[in-house]
Amino acid sequence: MPRPDVIFVRPPGPRETPGILSGIRALSPPSFLALLAGYVRGLGYSVEVMDARALNLSPERAAREVRGLAPLLCVLWVSALDPEESTPAMDSAGEMIAELAREEPVIPTLLGGLHPSALPCHTLEREKPDYVCQGQGFSTIPALLEALRGGQTAPVVPGLWLKQKAAPDSPPRVRAPAGRNLENLPLPAWDLLPMKQYRAPAWMSLSDPTQREPFATVLTSLGCPFSCGYCARGALTGRSGVLHRPPEKVADELEVLAKNYETRTVSLADPLFALDEKRVANLCKKIRERGLDMVLSARARPDTVTHRMLASMRSAGIRWMELEVDSADQRVLADAGRPGRQAPDRAMAAAAKEGVHVCGEFRLGLLEDDFASMNRSLAFMMENPASWVRVRPAMPFPGSKLYETALASGWPLPRDWAGFASESRDARHPGTRYLSGEQVLDFCDYARSAWFSNPAVRDRLGRNFGPKALGLAGALGRPQRNP
Repeated sequence: MPRPDVIFVRPPGPRETPGILSGIRALSPPSFLALLAGYVRGLGYSVEVMDARALNLSPERAAREVRGLAPLLCVLWVSALDPEESTPAMDSAGEMIAELAREEPVIPTLLGGLHPSALPCHTLEREKPDYVCQGQGFSTIPALLEALRGGQTAPVVPGLWLKQKAAPDSPPRVRAPAGRNLENLPLPAWDLLPMKQYRAPAWMSLSDPTQREPFATVLTSLGCPFSCGYCARGALTGRSGVLHRPPEKVADELEVLAKNYETRTVSLADPLFALDEKRVANLCKKIRERGLDMVLSARARPDTVTHRMLASMRSAGIRWMELEVDSADQRVLADAGRPGRQAPDRAMAAAAKEGVHVCGEFRLGLLEDDFASMNRSLAFMMENPASWVRVRPAMPFPGSKLYETALASGWPLPRDWAGFASESRDARHPGTRYLSGEQVLDFCDYARSAWFSNPAVRDRLGRNFGPKALGLAGALGRPQRNP
């Protein structure tokens, strides 16, 4: 095999604690990495992709595989979409970088994604890559490749942070400009990924568990117009606002996934899909015209959902809405940067009327949370007809205002990056203004168990999805955390 110009690597995931959840965890493909690889390949560079997490490779084994290819550049890209996938992967990314630097010839490494974009200087000092990409990478990585081809090891490229210490009179780093649009991006390089390895969340396949694999995630947009204090997703784009992909290209991608990879279960992984009613209707029309038999999911906030939007979504095969309720307490949400009436009960009722299942997303342990507010969120879970729930502690991920507050206040943070994964044995929450971190983690576990063991919930799951869903709920109704 000829030497590639660049290999894009999804680093191994954090070492997972065996338990009830280990057999039902989803494994999503790195859709942004595939999009970036497809773009760089379209510019004429030779590209390889390695998903070390999907292939279950150790950092040492993944580094050996990269060394065998001897690329001009190795790009390690932790998630660009989900902080829970990005920050916890930084430890293994650092281990892999250390392995690649251990032997000659040293392969140049670049580390990018949400976490490195949020903490570029800290990432250089701690994980020790040769370069850090701050931002999306569409302009930064090709410019770096061109410089490396010419023998230049310290190019001046927007968005690029260098391993070498800057001279006292050197200019400040320049962040790469966010793309004005996503019009010219080719389809992601799905052909370079192990597509059969990916599996959907269990809740997306409750009606037919045989459809968990293969699974894909598709981006129809990047960015979000909101600035919630606990959200770190804006670290990649560096500004609020949304960049859209053309609806025709999204429909093309779904058709390729269905026909070439036999993929029927797909998550539209935008941070906020259900935002603009007109755009949603147009995009869903394009998807519907392809006649694809797919189960799709999409993300929404309670205050952006409309009946017309939900009707369009259901007509295109979007059978699940991931509704970001976060907290049912308006005071807690207002303090976290989500003022105004969210009305999640109305959003759930509208979804039920239009035949769209709801996976309710609850994030407990925000700054203003106490036992009373978290119990209000739990009561809301019990009273409203979501088909599934996910309960997570509000971790202060780098890139969020919550992380900055935790640092400034001296609150305890996890000892390593893997501790930011809420399901990790080493998970550590800094606490709220009224509760300790351990109290928050214990309550999240209690709330999850209470919902899945609730007789009314179990009755609804059985009627809607059958006995296999009941068995899964029974497993999740037991406490998950180790004592």
